[in-house]
Amino acid sequence: MTAVPLFDGDLIRASVFNPGQPKLFVSFRQRIADPGSFAEPKPVRSFINQGMTHLHLQSRLNDWYINSETAALEGVLTEFSARFEQACAMGFSMGGYAAFRFAAALRLGRIIAVSPQYSIAPEHVPFDRRYRDCAGDSRSTLAILARAAQKWRV
Repeated sequence: MTAVPLFDGDLIRASVFNPGQPKLFVSFRQRIADPGSFAEPKPVRSFINQGMTHLHLQSRLNDWYINSETAALEGVLTEFSARFEQACAMGFSMGGYAAFRFAAALRLGRIIAVSPQYSIAPEHVPFDRRYRDCAGDSRSTLAILARAAQKWRV
């Protein structure tokens, strides 16, 4: 099954399988040991077989999907997700974080998140040193998250 590009950035890519269905399933690439390139996207057949559109997101780097393309991606996701009756997502680690990060834009009703980090910024989690090499400029990351949090408030 061939993927249809939805967002094709230098840092983030979004690929669609089985477009045109009324329900959406979203998956996210997790943190990987050797970042720096995109993988060939593959559909999750169990969701495709249930008649769902599958959207797969990848970040080229282990940046927790927080980079110069995040805002543009969020706009594309907001427009794309408006056509679906229902949307759900699954993510592991960095992908679990991304599921929560983009939940509002994707209009997610359900999320399965396995080992998601709510933050990797040292200011938020000084006790967790595992992802310091991925945190980048935590001040700008915190600013991006603060703007996103404003959108999530009811």
